[in-house]
Amino acid sequence: MDGSGEFIAEGERSDVVHDLLSHLAEEMIRMNKVRQEEIRGFLSWLEEFCGARVDDLSNKTKVSAYYEIEFSELLAILKSNKRKLACYPGRRAFGEALQREYSASMEKLAPLLARIGETDRLIDAVVYRLYDLTGEEIEIVEASLS
Repeated sequence: MDGSGEFIAEGERSDVVHDLLSHLAEEMIRMNKVRQEEIRGFLSWLEEFCGARVDDLSNKTKVSAYYEIEFSELLAILKSNKRKLACYPGRRAFGEALQREYSASMEKLAPLLARIGETDRLIDAVVYRLYDLTGEEIEIVEASLS
């Protein structure tokens, strides 16, 4: 500890912050790759299972972001697209198979999405601290991003 109560010198602090932000950025890239792989995997399975491309469906944006909606909404969207599907989405077997795959995908994605959110907030906090932003300045920045 130096005379001002600091444990590390300013130059060393800069290196530590740089290394931390670099590590967090790499972790975000890795987690987002895993997220994209899981999403692509589920959507690929869904296209094969239904016999239709997601891009050809009504509400394709919601189907593509299935992890942001409830299972019941996904099933309802598929039922509304029944004429475009190779199988009938009202059948019990269809719903059960879809539920299994949806649940398995969500079990992988939910903790990953939470971790991505936490890491994003940590990066923001480090940057806010790096620039010595006040609470009011942080509110302005965050309001402009939402």
